[in-house]
Amino acid sequence: NSLWNALLIGLGLFIAINSSIVISIVPFAFGIYFLTSSISSLNQSMALKRMQYQGWGQSLLFSLLRVVLAVIMLTNPFATAMALIRFMGGCLIYDSVTGLAASARVVKADRQAEKARRELRDLNLNRTKTSRTYSSPSDGDIPVVEAEVVEIVEEHREI
Repeated sequence: NSLWNALLIGLGLFIAINSSIVISIVPFAFGIYFLTSSISSLNQSMALKRMQYQGWGQSLLFSLLRVVLAVIMLTNPFATAMALIRFMGGCLIYDSVTGLAASARVVKADRQAEKARRELRDLNLNRTKTSRTYSSPSDGDIPVVEAEVVEIVEEHREI
């Protein structure tokens, strides 16, 4: 156990001191994996051609694209690492913008729900204070309207 901890401490120090090497190793390792995987896909594409499968050309095209990506990763690991970091930054921006948009929708829905509650309260107050004639609750007219308003309020509340 203490040997394992010593190895992890040594690995951590190595990564901290030689971060540029580590940054280049990760894309290189992925490049090797992609290259071996794409060679396997090329073999499968050729097998599909031999079996006269109609979609073999599409499979070949995607396999060749994977080979090109693997070669880029192997020949320029720093650019690959930078592209990955930029992609992660873009994902963070997208996540933040969609989170703000969702929050704005919740605030808007809450305002609409509050307005619907006020209108429902005013409808109930007007029904008891004014001399207008409304359908009796036994007819089902007023309760149905109120139920629809309450349902809308609850839907907005859930958003």
